[in-house]
Amino acid sequence: MDLLHGLREKLRFIELMYEKATEAFAETKRKIENSEAEFDYSGWDPESFDGEPPFLAEWQEADEALNLLGQACVSLVQSALKEYLDGCLFVTRSGNPQRRGKESWFDAYQRFFNEQLGIDWTQSPVQLSLIEEINLARNDAQHTGREFGMTRYQDTRHQERFPKGLFADATFAEMVERSPLMGPVPLRVTTDGLQEAIKRVLDFCSFIDKRRPWGLALLLY
Repeated sequence: MDLLHGLREKLRFIELMYEKATEAFAETKRKIENSEAEFDYSGWDPESFDGEPPFLAEWQEADEALNLLGQACVSLVQSALKEYLDGCLFVTRSGNPQRRGKESWFDAYQRFFNEQLGIDWTQSPVQLSLIEEINLARNDAQHTGREFGMTRYQDTRHQERFPKGLFADATFAEMVERSPLMGPVPLRVTTDGLQEAIKRVLDFCSFIDKRRPWGLALLLY
């Protein structure tokens, strides 16, 4: 059972799906920014300016669609990570981690892997905080919506841990840094951010895969 191959294929598909799903929205933004085709505003009369640039609503909707697709894919990446870890425990018949106190699921798995499989996650080439950031982004994508609009936000813990992190709206984060009372930072998942999340998960799981007791597991089957 090649768990790492399965993970790699999932991550490859997620990246491919994101690329294909975002093409139309990225093209809409490009056309608006370059005044092309149905979004040609070369004849627009500034004197008739009504308070907003031409096609602003269309640009904003396309931009938000790109962001939401990125958030959905980060959630899938996080799920793929947990599925890989669960697969390791199933194959090695190690049992199921149980949380202690205020442990997150990730903390419980880290402790359990160390105790049961002898794999010290702190030796990973990927800092555990960088995996935690993906988990926090997934939680925000699922739970920090408001009554109006589609925007998701960093929760308090995410903003404290990663105020200008991989999934923070960079422009807004700068504003909040200067004026903290402006409110929570919107969650933003870009193409680069998604690709970085995928790389982190794959590198982290590759580290685990090289250290888990495969030989014993195969003899048990």
